[in-house]
Amino acid sequence: MFKYPGSHAPKKQVVYARGSYGSIDNKAAFNQAYTDASYGSETLIVGRACANCEAAYRQVFYKRIRDPASFSDPYTSFTGAMTATNNVLNVDYEFYGTLADAVKGNNKYASSKAT
Repeated sequence: MFKYPGSHAPKKQVVYARGSYGSIDNKAAFNQAYTDASYGSETLIVGRACANCEAAYRQVFYKRIRDPASFSDPYTSFTGAMTATNNVLNVDYEFYGTLADAVKGNNKYASSKAT
């Protein structure tokens, strides 16, 4: 997860990994890290790497654009099927192919299909 407090450098934290990326799977720690990162923030970016996804979605960045704290169970949404409750593309979040684009708001994806 990446938190951008103003113009400061991002804070990066790995909160879930499996397969060739390692073995980290702790729902409570994931949700706590999300809550901590979203506290007092209008923008929160979550990066995802997926070695088996389509080429355009192997590395993606989910940018929360509407109240990051309103997302009730981020672990389930990010590690399973994305839910539509408070999580609508280009209303609640935007999807990008690079961290730089997510930060600047350039080249957002029209779809968040990442499988």
